[in-house]
Amino acid sequence: MILQIQSFISEQLFLTKAMKIVVVGGGISGLSTCYFLGKLARQNNQAIDLTLVEGEKRLGGKITTDVSDGVIIEGGPDSFFTLKSYALDLCKELGLGSELLAANPESRGTYILSRGKLSKLPEGTETGAPTRLIPFLQTDLLSFSGKIRTLMDLAIPKRKESSDESIGSFIGRRFGREFLVKIVEPLYAGIFAGDVYKLSAKAVLPRLVEMESTHGSLIRGMRHAAAVRKNNARFSGKREEAKSSSSTFVTLKGGLLQLAERISSSLGDSSILLNTKVREVSESKSAQGRNQFQVILEGNDGSIEADVVVLSTPAYATSKLLRRLDSAIAFLLDQIQYVSTATVSFAFCKNEVKESIKGHGFLVPRTEGELITGCTWESSKFPGHAPLDVILARCYLGWFDHEEFAQLDDATLVQKVQEFLNRVAGISAQPILTRIYRWNRALPQYTVGHLDRIASLDLLLNNHRGLFLTGAAFHGVGLPDCIHDGHLTAQKVFETAEESEDYFGISE
Repeated sequence: MILQIQSFISEQLFLTKAMKIVVVGGGISGLSTCYFLGKLARQNNQAIDLTLVEGEKRLGGKITTDVSDGVIIEGGPDSFFTLKSYALDLCKELGLGSELLAANPESRGTYILSRGKLSKLPEGTETGAPTRLIPFLQTDLLSFSGKIRTLMDLAIPKRKESSDESIGSFIGRRFGREFLVKIVEPLYAGIFAGDVYKLSAKAVLPRLVEMESTHGSLIRGMRHAAAVRKNNARFSGKREEAKSSSSTFVTLKGGLLQLAERISSSLGDSSILLNTKVREVSESKSAQGRNQFQVILEGNDGSIEADVVVLSTPAYATSKLLRRLDSAIAFLLDQIQYVSTATVSFAFCKNEVKESIKGHGFLVPRTEGELITGCTWESSKFPGHAPLDVILARCYLGWFDHEEFAQLDDATLVQKVQEFLNRVAGISAQPILTRIYRWNRALPQYTVGHLDRIASLDLLLNNHRGLFLTGAAFHGVGLPDCIHDGHLTAQKVFETAEESEDYFGISE
């Protein structure tokens, strides 16, 4: 009986002693981390005192949705990739399953601007490697010699060195420069707005790098992967999994801001501080030898004490917060470069647009010398995001080392984008709605050696038990990657706590 009472008292002490956690940054990475921290706390029967600190007046970071007269405009990401299921799974878990909107399969297809005209990207090359022979041979994007050089991937021996190399070097070796410039560069410019001769193949294309190592050829590797997926779908009885192209990209009916709002509303008793900027993070030892962090706020807002601090801010901002705490960590974070980008969205009356709109949109290779890197026909890709009599176009701007658009005022920027759409897509109509979103230092660049830098960061963080970093700067820039990294970060917090309960002081 005495043992039972002692056990009950011990359990109650465990339940009531809260681990103080501060998450800095309320973008999708920070929100996801908070969500999974709360979920794991409930599963582990562990009390936590969670505070989310965001420097802006709202949560969501680059996720921003504008709704006007039935037109839904995304200022940041407009959809997420479902082959990485983390965002899809979270939407369903949050009760947003009925709000999911798949990309329209009837208007599918991506075009590439080549020598001033739009040519369809051959089916099977969306991953950066040709997987279907007939569409590849029929494309007018590549010359005959360019196609022969691409197919030489089947005969070229694999690389013996294991060191990192750029995407330009990697794809150039396997498929030749023409395939790299005409197809691969615009595909990955849409994701990173980066320079293929600086982006890391291991960090950006790990699956393709592994395919070269395993199969000796990217084409053989992609065909093998496709056969495996087909067999898995057949044996599992899920035939639709073999036809995932119609739902590779998904959004939410009311816009992606729904996801950020649903996460924030699920945080319950967590303290959310908006419009609150952090100056730095300091660290000290308690009388019991535990790490104690102080999240020092700007101005006269004081500080917040924490057992655990998760920084989900951009690498350059995180560097400033940690410079006095650990200059080596700050130095590595400063090596992660960023590109500024912008989106310009137009809504047009459909009856005033004479030319037909093809596919979901088009991409622009750097060799075309244009200010715009791509355009999505949002009304074709996601018909529910605009009335039937409206064409909604969204153009993207920003290249690594080519961010001239940032120097243009809004009126000039709009004029140049309109001139571009007139020249390339034949749209001379005046827009009935215009939205501009500028993102300063928005996209992190995973340059050659990125994975080594991240490994070094992880080692240095071992010296600061209770300090964690998460966000787009490290393991992936897409929504699924950021959500997954937030989940992994939350798991690390609890794993560290379980390994050193006395250290954190969360149990007796």
